[in-house]
Amino acid sequence: MLEGLFMNISSVKAIVCDMDGTLLTARGTIHPLDIQSIHTLHERGIHFFIATGRHLNFVLPYIKLIGSQYIDAVITLSGAAIYAGSDLTLLHKTPMFPALSSDFISYLNETGSNGCIYSEFIPFFKRAPKKGDALPSEFFADQTLLYTYQKDYLHLEDYSPFIGGDILKCTITRQPESFFNRFRTRFSTLSKCIYHNSDQTFSCEAMDSSVTKTSGIAIAATYFQLDLSDLLVIGDSNNDLDMLESAKYAATPRDSKILADGTLTLVDHSFAMYHSHPVLITNDHNSGILQNILSQIV
Repeated sequence: MLEGLFMNISSVKAIVCDMDGTLLTARGTIHPLDIQSIHTLHERGIHFFIATGRHLNFVLPYIKLIGSQYIDAVITLSGAAIYAGSDLTLLHKTPMFPALSSDFISYLNETGSNGCIYSEFIPFFKRAPKKGDALPSEFFADQTLLYTYQKDYLHLEDYSPFIGGDILKCTITRQPESFFNRFRTRFSTLSKCIYHNSDQTFSCEAMDSSVTKTSGIAIAATYFQLDLSDLLVIGDSNNDLDMLESAKYAATPRDSKILADGTLTLVDHSFAMYHSHPVLITNDHNSGILQNILSQIV
């Protein structure tokens, strides 16, 4: 029965793919089969969008690896900034209100929490080690650094609007659960994706109240005269759930967090459900996630 829900997958006009845990392998690269699949999609006239919580500078090396001509849109910072075309023309961005981003910085300082504020291009970390050092646990599985000072991040004390510009997204990392109600109340007006961790801490991504990955994807889709019914989205984590539920078609890697933790209800080896929405299970993110999808739509 569920296979029937996907019988028109050949009508998909664009694929939207998350990065971490989805398009990126555990080694921090993109599987050669996925690069090949993206090229094939382009040849067949099917658009390819990247939708990520990362900032633009993080994404640029991967766009170069794939080939900028094969990427039609990039949705960054969980929907706060949207770019289109091989020249990455900015379509739209939604900064946080300055008073709210300032309050978030104050909260990080008051509580001594680890966190980050993101401008369009550069993140600024709170309580990072000395300049030039790596952030604790900020590695891919093979110990490749996620960030390098003066390349991918700066320290929070370095931030000023003259250096970073508007703040589009804020995050907090592994704060004790005892702070949760206080945090939620203080930032009740922000759009939030909250992660409750197994070590009795929580983490959170926060943006302007109008921002979600879905809102960013919708802007990109409209630019290409598409709507959400034309899209297949692929994601692996809590911050992908809104787009998985909103697009007509959805998929997740076999080793995704939301399958492992029961957020998605497993139906069989090929399908899961999120509420009443079917989700196709594709290859794990280290094996080329696009291969079995590609075979059904081109």
